[in-house]
This record gives sequence, C-alpha cells and structure tokens, in this order.
Amino acid sequence: GNFIAVLQRTNMSERWGLVWNSDILEKGLKRVVERISPGTVTSRWNDAVPGIAGCGAVSIGDLVVKVNGESGSVEAMGKEMRKNKAVIEFQPGPDSKGPVQVKTQSPAAEVPASAPAQAVMSDVTPPSAPAVSAPAPAAAPSAAP
Repeated sequence: GNFIAVLQRTNMSERWGLVWNSDILEKGLKRVVERISPGTVTSRWNDAVPGIAGCGAVSIGDLVVKVNGESGSVEAMGKEMRKNKAVIEFQPGPDSKGPVQVKTQSPAAEVPASAPAQAVMSDVTPPSAPAVSAPAPAAAPSAAP
C-alpha cells in the first residue's frame, strides 16, 4: 500500500532533494520521483526512516499522492511543498521499498539514536495511529501577598 514520508527543513533554502520525472510533470499529470539528491532532507529521511507503521523510504518511481493532506492538482501539491514541513503520501513505484515492515505494533516506536537530527521527526503520526496529545500542565498555586 501507500506510505508516508515526513520531511522537515530548517529553512526554505534547504532542498527536499526530490527530482521529478520531467516528462510526466510537464504534462501536468503527476509527480514521480526520478532521483533523490544526496545530502538532502529526503536522503537523510531515507537513511533514518523511523520504524513506524505506514512510513517508508522514498525510491525512484514512487508517485506523490498527497502533500500535507492536499491531493488535488500537481500545482496544489507543489504549493504545499514550498512549506518547511511536508507530510507526503507516496504510492510505491515498481522498484520501491514501500512502507516499513514493523514487527510490533508499539505506538512508542522510536527513531534510532544514530539518526541525523534533521531527519528525526518527533511529531510523526502515521495514518493508522491515533493522535495523542499531552495533558495540560496543572496551574501553579498563587502565592499570597
């Protein structure tokens, strides 16, 4: 099935590293990965894909299905990719590694400590996992004058 890559950059000058198949893109049909540039956000994600069900490494031939929940036109998805965070849903291509195979269904799955800091996405919520929010901190008692 489809898989998610959660990419985050520190500023707009940092490149995602996704190079699209220009023949398909120019026809305005879809974004298909032609290659991934080394040393970029996507290559770091691929090196440290978290062991979370639904996440996966991006491969040549993978097709972008949604970006930040936007599944409309190529232009609309492109607009979402101009942001500093892109949650991208891919349909695996013929040579894709596809989604990570997770042996346990532990919601506490973590990114390896050896993962590059920029590739660690602490707020990854895979599509199959329920959203979890932290309880509000208790109010501190006010001191009497």
